[in-house]
Amino acid sequence: MNARAAFVCVMLIGTFAGCGSTADSPVAGPNLYRDPAGWQVLVPAGWRVMPFSLQSPTGSAEGAQISNVSTLPRPVAEYGMPLQTNGNRVPSSGIAVVIATDDGPEQSSDGVFSPPLTRDDLIAGSCLAESPCLDVLWFSGNGRTFILTAKIGSSAYGQQQDALSRLIRSVTVEE
Repeated sequence: MNARAAFVCVMLIGTFAGCGSTADSPVAGPNLYRDPAGWQVLVPAGWRVMPFSLQSPTGSAEGAQISNVSTLPRPVAEYGMPLQTNGNRVPSSGIAVVIATDDGPEQSSDGVFSPPLTRDDLIAGSCLAESPCLDVLWFSGNGRTFILTAKIGSSAYGQQQDALSRLIRSVTVEE
């Protein structure tokens, strides 16, 4: 075997050895995503999940960002605001959902739902014209409270909205 062939073999073996599922590996839909915190969700076809962990002076959060957008930065946690996808990166046809544990000061003390959840459980937020809207809900299970936020692009209609509704209905918490 020549040096070039040996190099290609080593690269392929290294690539396949590194393809296992890790906490930071994206999961593509359709698929069931199980979060280490005990919740799970059905990921729609064409969507992807990216697990994350955030620490800040105001609190910490661990969970996953689920989106029909190919690449997004980690969610943002700003004081006085619910944990959410960076709205500047959600295109008009995009939808990005964040589901996480959240011990920040924004955690709801009322209006906490239990699965099964529906799209109607979301608290509709405000948005500027042609900007993504932020909707939020809190849910509980197994003694924990979780946050679900959805950034919905201004032109995300039809199949994308249907996929969001199915995603929200699929959220469960392992007891």
